[in-house]
Amino acid sequence: FHTLAKQYKTLAEKLQLLIKNNEELSSLKRNSEIRLLEAQFNPHFILNALESLRYSLHLDIDASHEIITALSNQLKYSLYNFQEDTRLKDDLSYVDGYIRLHEIRFDSKIIYKREIDPGLLDAVVPKLVIQPLVENSIKYGFRYQDKLTITIKAYKDGENLFISVTDDGHGLKEDEYQEVMDMLQSDIPPDHHIGLYSINRRIALLYGDGYRIEIVNKEGESFSVIIKLPLIVN
Repeated sequence: FHTLAKQYKTLAEKLQLLIKNNEELSSLKRNSEIRLLEAQFNPHFILNALESLRYSLHLDIDASHEIITALSNQLKYSLYNFQEDTRLKDDLSYVDGYIRLHEIRFDSKIIYKREIDPGLLDAVVPKLVIQPLVENSIKYGFRYQDKLTITIKAYKDGENLFISVTDDGHGLKEDEYQEVMDMLQSDIPPDHHIGLYSINRRIALLYGDGYRIEIVNKEGESFSVIIKLPLIVN
């Protein structure tokens, strides 16, 4: 019995060491994937901003100066802020600047609304969690209309924080909606809708499978993305 107990103890210690090593490897893999997902936002954003600048150079030099200043502020936040998370008010400030760039590009054809619980402005959120959703709304929302309303809401329910981005761009057709839903369930990064996929994947990696994004599609009316996060306030 003494020999068996000794061998069992040795086996248990080796098992604990193996579990610890696996956890460390999983953590490294998780952090690497999160960094990769974050890095995908920056080139895409820069290309869109430069496209706005290209339009304005032919139409309004003063607008070009405003775009350059706004772009500089945007890059400082997206490229040189190495923190994984930030406060909701800081991410919203970044979104304000991003939308301003597009307001110049689309000649004020974007109506931007914010409905934010003031008590949530210091809530902790992953950096750049809202901007890709706004980018998605702008990209697809103008397909069937000349003006677009984008509404961002933030509210809490129990111990959870919900952030929604809604546009009135007529939503997706049924086959498009199903494609998006299938993409969100996949473990393989898609060729398009990378913003939705990346946010969904980042949130799951950061907080667990209970935290993801929800799609609310009303064909012919609107398209909403709702982000569910744990409520953490500093």
